[in-house]
Amino acid sequence: GRYDEAQLKLGNKRNRRISENYYVKNDGTHCYYFSLEDLRRLFVTVGGLEELECRYIRRTYVNRGLDGEYGERRRCWVQARFRMPSQGLSTGVET
Repeated sequence: GRYDEAQLKLGNKRNRRISENYYVKNDGTHCYYFSLEDLRRLFVTVGGLEELECRYIRRTYVNRGLDGEYGERRRCWVQARFRMPSQGLSTGVET
């Protein structure tokens, strides 16, 4: 999700940002950090799907390092579900 700690770290490194919210990691993996609006635009507006759920999931993880120090990582994911519109589909029940 947008503003995940990984995105913020990548944004602080030189030559890691390709374009807005699109980065390349140290191993060459490309990653894009989506907002809820990005997904809605792609799947509902452009793709014609029906939104069932679209939300951020935020978690804070605490890791204990080898030296006994604790470090927090703030993570953010997007969870979304979409489906094909139900218009015109037969339910098998006649009225």
